[in-house]
Amino acid sequence: MPVRSPDILRERLANGLEVFLVEDHSAPIATFWTWYRVGSRNELPGLTGVSHWVEHMQFKGTERIAKGQIFGDVSRVGGTLNALTSQDWTAYHETLPVDQLDLSLAIEADRMRNSLFDAAEVDSERTVILSERQGSENRPAFALYEEVAGTAFHAHPYRHMVIGYEGDLRAMTRDDLYRHYRRHYHPGNAFIVSVGDFSAPELLGRIERAFGGIAPGESILRDLGVKEPPQPGERRVEIRKPAGSPLFRVAFHAPAASSPDFVPLLVTEAVLSGGGGGMGRSSRLYRALVASGLARGAGSDMSVTIDPYLFQVAVTGLPASDLGQIERVVAHEIGRLQSETVPEAELERAKRQLLAQLTYSAEGVTNQAYWLGQWEIVDHLGRAAGLPEEIRSVSAEDVRRVASDYLVPQRSTVGWLIPAEVGGNIGSGGDGDPAGIAPFGPVTWSIHGGEQNSYGFERRKLSNDVVVLSQDRPYSQSVALRFRIPAGSIYEEDSTAGLSHLTARVMGRGSAGMTFEEISDRTDDLGSSLGIDAGRQFLEGRIRCLRDDLPEMVGLLANAIQRPDFPVDQIELVRAEQLGAIKDAANDTRAVSDRELRRAIYPEPNPLGRPSLGTPESVNALSAADARRFHE
Repeated sequence: MPVRSPDILRERLANGLEVFLVEDHSAPIATFWTWYRVGSRNELPGLTGVSHWVEHMQFKGTERIAKGQIFGDVSRVGGTLNALTSQDWTAYHETLPVDQLDLSLAIEADRMRNSLFDAAEVDSERTVILSERQGSENRPAFALYEEVAGTAFHAHPYRHMVIGYEGDLRAMTRDDLYRHYRRHYHPGNAFIVSVGDFSAPELLGRIERAFGGIAPGESILRDLGVKEPPQPGERRVEIRKPAGSPLFRVAFHAPAASSPDFVPLLVTEAVLSGGGGGMGRSSRLYRALVASGLARGAGSDMSVTIDPYLFQVAVTGLPASDLGQIERVVAHEIGRLQSETVPEAELERAKRQLLAQLTYSAEGVTNQAYWLGQWEIVDHLGRAAGLPEEIRSVSAEDVRRVASDYLVPQRSTVGWLIPAEVGGNIGSGGDGDPAGIAPFGPVTWSIHGGEQNSYGFERRKLSNDVVVLSQDRPYSQSVALRFRIPAGSIYEEDSTAGLSHLTARVMGRGSAGMTFEEISDRTDDLGSSLGIDAGRQFLEGRIRCLRDDLPEMVGLLANAIQRPDFPVDQIELVRAEQLGAIKDAANDTRAVSDRELRRAIYPEPNPLGRPSLGTPESVNALSAADARRFHE
């Protein structure tokens, strides 16, 4: 279950503020989330991006809190914080030692109604927001996503990105931002979720004292009154811009999270591309597109939203990929879902991956609170605990039905991004994220050398001198393991630049007689993930699994580290993917500036200045024998 304890203290204060508290005594920390029912969905034409901009302004000070003070106050007590804006909501959170939780209450109660929105700060932040917008535009995957979403929706505000349009961002005034803040930031449009090592009744009293005196605002209807009209036929969009590889994306209109068809479509999405989090190498899209050598990456996604949104398939090609062929393969795999019953073993594998991902995504108090709050926004908080059973109950016939009902051409929008510099190879057929939602980092931790306690790490050394740092979390259902070896790109010669990356990737693609397909089948069966990558200094192997599966997954990782087979066909596939990544990096402004800065700091012959992916010339020259020698 995503939340360990079903005991949630629920209360509504007299001013309308809802409070949800969950006691979790696994560590002396607590997380405090303040959610507002406002996002880009609530923005009018001419004001796109206002919710995200208001989120930024919430760190610019009140009469009591100076600009930037929130970051200093939270970090000084060993806490972390973040703020997030999505299509449907805005949220602020702090994760702190539990005895510092009053700091969160003071911050969030004050900025709920007292943020200043100083005109000079608004103008200063405009440049930050515009830079963020322009940085997103430089990412080819974002550009294609924006065009596809904007074409798929004609009426609903889901058609614009959370970051907003540049023209609106340039024209918006301080008063526009302040009106949006006053209308949406009040107890009647907010709720609190807190999870941690506290007494829920006692914390409720403190919350009431901190927030109870804030006046309720005007009621805001959840229903926008805007319905997207039925799509009368397939829509297409083609864009050309500098990019290392061609991109394909197709979006189908999909149901809201509250729909009974949402979870069956979620399982359908897992059959197509896996349960996320590094799983899915046995999935249909991966096998048909990536393992076959047609593309560098392929996946699908379906957002959890209040109103009906999109079920999307996205493919990152190789530099010479034929977008028409990619589109035909995707259409074939979707057609199979509609015409054939998914085999029981494949269905169970997809469901196990989803169930495992639910467990992973709700580990720790911060993610528990996020999970509960998101479902309170899009449906109701109690839905979170019932999702595992909903997933288990999905049948093969449910998958066939929802694929037939929703994944149809007349409800689709097809997008192609053709690299401008080469004109693209478009054939004969007719991966990035939207802005706004940031990933979560771990809470602050420290190593307690030489001794073990409830929350610290214990350091041991094996007989062969391998050092093991371990932390016991008895409440956790999952295990994460990382294994590091000093074997990164600084250990290569100039002539073999990129060898550590190629070696690492191929090590995970066949070992101790098991093929890549067999390894992928087994890890996906377990709802686990295994990956090996190399950076500049280290090669790192990673596994994520449920507690009971740790022995088997450690065995698979040990085989990959110690007994890789280096199959020639996998070396060629990894080489093609690596060359595609090099070309993509050459068209990415952030990657180019990082490369130039690094070389300026570490001039030749310092290996820290060399690109860890290598160059097209060096990667094309690498062989299986080179990889074996590097491994040895």
